[in-house]
Amino acid sequence: MKKVFIGIAVFFAVIVAGVLIFALTFNINKYRPDIEKKLGTELRADVKLERIELSFWPYIGVRIKNVVVKHLPAPQSPFGDMTALTQKELGIQVHAKSLFSGRIIGSLKLQEPSIHLVKTSKGSSLSDLLPAKKEQAAKPTELPSWANRILIETVELSGASFTSIDRTVSPEKVMVIQPIDVKIADIQIADPNRPMDVSLSTKFENIPISLKTPVRFDMNKGEIRVGDGTLKIAGENLGFTSVISGLKDKNILLDGSLTAKALNLENLVSLAKKETQPLPVSGKLDLSARIQGSLESPRLSGSLASDQIKYDAYELNQLKASWEATSKQAKLKQLDFKAFGGTGHTEGTVGLEGRAPYDIAVKLELIDISELAKAMTGRGNVTLQLNGERPAGEDPRKHVNGKGEARLVDGKVETMNLMKSAISDEVMKVVKMALAGRSDVVELPGREIQGTPFREIFFPFTIQNGQLITDKMELDYQDYGALFSGSIGLDQSLDLKGRFLLPPAISAKLIPNEKIRSFLVDEQGKFIVPLQIAGSSMSPHVAPDIGFVQDKASAAVKSLVKEEAQKQLQEQVIPKLQEKIKIPKLPW
Repeated sequence: MKKVFIGIAVFFAVIVAGVLIFALTFNINKYRPDIEKKLGTELRADVKLERIELSFWPYIGVRIKNVVVKHLPAPQSPFGDMTALTQKELGIQVHAKSLFSGRIIGSLKLQEPSIHLVKTSKGSSLSDLLPAKKEQAAKPTELPSWANRILIETVELSGASFTSIDRTVSPEKVMVIQPIDVKIADIQIADPNRPMDVSLSTKFENIPISLKTPVRFDMNKGEIRVGDGTLKIAGENLGFTSVISGLKDKNILLDGSLTAKALNLENLVSLAKKETQPLPVSGKLDLSARIQGSLESPRLSGSLASDQIKYDAYELNQLKASWEATSKQAKLKQLDFKAFGGTGHTEGTVGLEGRAPYDIAVKLELIDISELAKAMTGRGNVTLQLNGERPAGEDPRKHVNGKGEARLVDGKVETMNLMKSAISDEVMKVVKMALAGRSDVVELPGREIQGTPFREIFFPFTIQNGQLITDKMELDYQDYGALFSGSIGLDQSLDLKGRFLLPPAISAKLIPNEKIRSFLVDEQGKFIVPLQIAGSSMSPHVAPDIGFVQDKASAAVKSLVKEEAQKQLQEQVIPKLQEKIKIPKLPW
């Protein structure tokens, strides 16, 4: 019996020794060119593997170093010789001991994979590597019973990067996501009730993003369930759940939700691109969003609310909004808020492709205009209907078009005194000369105060290529009025022409001579001074048309002199001539 055990021991020793000798002497790299050729044929690419290493204990595995996948040279591929994938190291291993217990316990590690995806008018580099295969009848995807014995402890991906270049648009659009670290633990695909744990961390547009969630994968149903999970963006937590179905028939459908409470906007915008000035936004936001539909054309919808959001010097309170979007267009169904001492409502659509056209309606009621325009005070209503485009690389203000109207009451234009500028010292001199220097000093109301008070300003307008254009801007006050037309730039530049009008009572005091006054006033008895306003709203330049007043005054003086000459002729010259020249009476 003893010899039998010794024989068995020797037999197993020989087997173990044989395995060890095989493991130590077998060189898998002898077959590396064949492996590269086979992979290249399957991928329709040039595949290079620097080294392949095998291990047999305590893990049975393979490790591949420095993988490079390139597109075939032109004309075989439109992406000739372009690198599609690099991989520093790939390792697959199975616990050797697990095989003796009738189970397969393994892991997969990928170190620093780098994927490059390019889209051109000729197609996608991904489709070039994975050519379409002939469709075959769908086969059942139910897993065999032995799949229950497979457990993947971990799948780890570290230091990965993804680069996408879209050359179908100008300028080309480049997106880089790196580094990407992913860890998936406890994978048992055949058990839909057993969740696997997924964690991910990366940076996108310099914003740190991390994710941690359980995932359930039901192969029999062709369904993946994700969540309840946590997504962290720039330190802010968002909760999410999702269901991905239709994997069996390749009709993939999404149904997911995302929620966030007290999302700190300042934390998000402070981590924008370094070369971009962060937006001056602060506040906390509650967000609820949902995604539904197919993978190719998902539909999004949601709502948001905030007690207070600040943008630069502006503040929005009690903000509530609802929206929906597709890959082509976003629609703001409603946005209600309190701002500028009044209320606001906005709705509209914004394109997400090409030149990104938009059409937005804005309504502001009972607002304090001083919070919007530093050059003015007053309260009123403003309505806007904006449409235009946001082409990449261009100033969007140049592409703004639309229409609207504004009505303001009980305020003041702080940066100019319209009375003093229109009825200037030069104008007063012209009037005095027309009155032959006999004009009494008239105190014009508002000429010595700061700014231009108004009872009402009303103007409908259109917006064309970033210019606000109005045909009729009316300014009314108890002691004067004005009527303008022209343009106001979104950069606050001014180009307005119009007329300044004094009411009849003040016009009569300024020009007491009724005959002269009749030449300088309109049919309603208002003294008129044409003028032009240029510069900017913060530094306007008002130029009255002195020449117009001079011409009117000159015509008045000439008419008055002619009338006086005719009067003198009738009253004095003709009677005297009649006395000196006596005409005899004829007898008949």
